[in-house]
Amino acid sequence: MASTSNTHLHQKSAVWHFFEPPVEECGKRQSKCRLCPDDKFLTVSNSGTTNLKKHIKNIHKINDLESASLNFAPQPGEYILREALVKWIATDCLPFTAVESESFHELVEVIRKLDGKITIPSARTVKRDLLEKYSLLKTSFKDLLANNLSKISLTTDLWTSNSCKAFLGVTAHWIDVNWQIQSRVLDLAPFEGPHTGINIANAFVRICEDF
Repeated sequence: MASTSNTHLHQKSAVWHFFEPPVEECGKRQSKCRLCPDDKFLTVSNSGTTNLKKHIKNIHKINDLESASLNFAPQPGEYILREALVKWIATDCLPFTAVESESFHELVEVIRKLDGKITIPSARTVKRDLLEKYSLLKTSFKDLLANNLSKISLTTDLWTSNSCKAFLGVTAHWIDVNWQIQSRVLDLAPFEGPHTGINIANAFVRICEDF
């Protein structure tokens, strides 16, 4: 699974106005150019952003990054849209590529004509946004469990898909301060190996230790 890096948030370079936050895949940090019509990803070096600057200057003919970036800062509406897309993808259990389907873009085109400009992010951008949202919600959930005053019960469910991929689900249950029963899924983790008691116990412990 790809992971995201927040290193770019602390960068002073104006070049980041032209690139999406880096995504780490297969050991390489890559960032998508916002100016390229297609999904153009460049490798982000830990030592600097020289290759990103060269791309902007050589391909897009922008030499003064500072001045150009003032007109290229993401608009509030873009963040609102991406937040809504993440909720839609996660709630309806849709693939990241749903934002790239022809019918979806036709719908957006109709909306754009009715109500201004809308830019749809790529599937990789939606994936990154979803991972970031998951990380935030997971941290919040950990705090909720840590501050919980009642005992917590855990249930498990070992499930195998039609494609013969096994998953172990773990759900936490407790009673909150208002005497309401609460339930939250801790994880639905891929399960490797035979479904023996020892393997199930080890997978269960790994999930619990993460919280």
